Amino acid sequence: MNHVLKQRSMFLAKRVDQAIENLREFCPGEGAYLCNSFGKDSGVLDKLAELAGIKTDGHFHRTSLDPPELIRFGKEYYPDVTIEKPSASMFKLILEKGCPPLRNMRYCCRILKESHGAGRVVLTGTRREESKTRWGRQLVSQCPRLGKVIVNPLVDWSIEEIWDFIHTYSVPYSDLYRTFKRLGCIMCPVAYFRTRLKEAERWPKFFRLYLRCFDRLAARELTTWDTGEAVMRWWLEEGLWKERDHKQFERILVGSQ
Repeated sequence: MNHVLKQRSMFLAKRVDQAIENLREFCPGEGAYLCNSFGKDSGVLDKLAELAGIKTDGHFHRTSLDPPELIRFGKEYYPDVTIEKPSASMFKLILEKGCPPLRNMRYCCRILKESHGAGRVVLTGTRREESKTRWGRQLVSQCPRLGKVIVNPLVDWSIEEIWDFIHTYSVPYSDLYRTFKRLGCIMCPVAYFRTRLKEAERWPKFFRLYLRCFDRLAARELTTWDTGEAVMRWWLEEGLWKERDHKQFERILVGSQ
């Protein structure tokens, strides 16, 4: 092992020890509510909870836009995790709000994911490095509205440390990571528009569902859109597209018919 790899290994060991210490300190004896998205970070969190010897009950919060392959992976490798049904489908929420979710208006996360675990200590795999909106996340925070304490043991971890841990401790992860860097709701607005186009092409059924929902949205008298396709183009930030993106979108449209 060369010097750089040895240093990485030593630093990872310190990260693991600190995470285990934090889990033991903040998790009550009766157990913690572990949010498992079936993604790589959740896999690391689940393994750390096991190493810490703390009691947890895992929960996956469906949104109606979850990749089918991810659900199958979760059922195979995390059979004890409870798959929670959404309180409403994403499409119903879009029609209720009068607009699809945006980077700065993610009502979907608040309603479908963050409303769980009331009165509990809740463990998440959230990391600051993931996005600008998560830069302010702390190791421990409180949600007075739901009376829960949120613990983020991986908040300071880098993506390199996540993958080093996965390979060191043989943590299973979805094959979708061979194609996508991050997993979540299909066509999530947080993702770069080219990633969303790529997802639309891979999962045309979900693209069609979005388009039908947008058709209903555009049919309302108070909207400025003429068609569901116009909503989709706006939502996918058409103003940033290059020629190849336009061609890809036309291909997706044809394939969805």
